[in-house]
Parts: sequence; structure tokens; C-alpha cells
Amino acid sequence: AARLLASLPQGALADTDRERFADALHEYRQAQWFNAERPAAQFNLALLYENLGKADSALIAYRAALARDRYYVPAWFNLGYLYNRLGRNREAEKVFREAIAALPDLGELYYSLGLLLAEENKLTAALDYLQTAAEKLPENARVWYNYGLSLQHAGRPGEAEGALRRAGELEPQNTVFLCAQAILAIQQERWPQAQAIIRRWLAIAPQDPEALQLQRRVAAQGDR
Repeated sequence: AARLLASLPQGALADTDRERFADALHEYRQAQWFNAERPAAQFNLALLYENLGKADSALIAYRAALARDRYYVPAWFNLGYLYNRLGRNREAEKVFREAIAALPDLGELYYSLGLLLAEENKLTAALDYLQTAAEKLPENARVWYNYGLSLQHAGRPGEAEGALRRAGELEPQNTVFLCAQAILAIQQERWPQAQAIIRRWLAIAPQDPEALQLQRRVAAQGDR
């Protein structure tokens, strides 16, 4: 409870509540320090520091958790994500590479690194990691979707189509995936294919303004 309260603005608490909160926070810290040799205790401290806006202390605590157990998965993810949120992507990239070296079978790590590299516009490297993520997480539609988008941005529309289609097969009601497939078909001037995808989209969301706009655009091509 103290960890969750730490994310609240202190000005939102009455004086008496602020005192109780300070006491609860002190007790929570004491409990984690008492168990300081356990990676989970360091991880909990890191979460607390994040909620308090103490990023540097959180980074130290995440590192402390990993020093106690280099296979402690949540600490790897949170450490990498925190560096990313701080705009320190070089360090975030290093964290995820270290994590993959420690846990080479965990597809989510390849996915996180792939997204980070794509964010930095390092598409060639990003695609390698996203492909591996898709191979290790073949039933994860979101992985296939982002892999497909990255392939599209890299100028590989044929492969992008296959990845986006797989995402749609895994989650056929996901209109975000249908939108991506429709836009790719339009970019390739595959009008009948685009029309069929948009029809499926509108069957799920009949009033979707983006789907209706794309439908008009495709219909205009058919009138030429």
C-alpha cells in the first residue's frame, strides 16, 4: 500500500494522512532493507523509488536485485524501460543485450530490444531481434504486428504483408491490425485486397471513421 501511495502527490494528502503515509513508508522501507539480500526486496525498493520520482535510486536498486540474481526477469525489464523513459537509450540497449546473454530463450527480451532499436531508427538490427521474437513467441499477435510495421518501414512489403496477416489471424477482431493491412495493400495499389480487408474491418466497427475514409479512397480508385 505504501508503494502505491508513493505515486500520489503529497499535496493531495491531509496533514494527518501525510504523517501516516510517512510512517507507512518508513515501515515499508525497513521491511525491504531487512530482506535486502533477496532480489525481490531490492526490486520492491526500486519500484518505490520510481513512484517517489527518485530515478537514480531506482536504477541502483534494480542493479542490486540483479547482482543478487542475474536471472531475476522483472528487474531486467524494469531497468531497461527506466533507462528508456529517462532518454538514456544507449544504456537501455546495453541492459537488454546483457539480459539476452543471461536469458537467451526469453522471447520478450528480444522483442523489447527490437522495439528500442526501431525507436532509434536502427531498422536492420531491430528486424533481427523482432524476427527472433516472432520465432520465440509465435502466438503473440502484437509481436507479429510490430515486426510487420518494421518490415514495412524497411521497404520490405512482401514480408511485412505476411507478418501483418499472421497478426490478424491471431486476433481477427483487432481493427488496428486490419488498418495496418489495409494501408499496406493501398500503398501497393492492391485495390481488391484493400477493399476486402476494409469490409472485414467495417463488419467489426461499422462507424469507424478511418475505415470509412479508406473505403472511399479505395472506391475512388475503382471508379477510374
